[in-house]
Amino acid sequence: MTEQQGSGTETHQPVERRHRADSWVMVLRAFGIVGYLGLLAALFLYDQAHPQRSVIDERLLNGLNLTVDLRRTWDFDLAQNIFYLMLLGVFLGGFGLVLSARRNRRADDSYRLYLTLLTMISLAGVLLYLTRMQF
Repeated sequence: MTEQQGSGTETHQPVERRHRADSWVMVLRAFGIVGYLGLLAALFLYDQAHPQRSVIDERLLNGLNLTVDLRRTWDFDLAQNIFYLMLLGVFLGGFGLVLSARRNRRADDSYRLYLTLLTMISLAGVLLYLTRMQF
């Protein structure tokens, strides 16, 4: 018996030698995790830093001789910390995108959407801080 050879139209499939994510992928994931934890912390700080609002009508409280002490301005120390967390997100996301682009050599490699979103959201936060905060 003789074996028949292929017609020569088959494409050569490279052998996949990677068994797990390489160290660069793990670094990119760590950048994403740290960046999004920073965004979450910034949201909590925003809740504490913005001017306080009364849930009940203040005129009603004044009519009942009750006073409520509300902070009418931003807490600038907390707002500055939000700015630093946003800068951290911009740098981690941007550096992660650069690393991702440098290692994107295989056909199945892709750009990291979570790093792109992290960079865009953080950059928007930095720009809002710079345009709205009065120093």
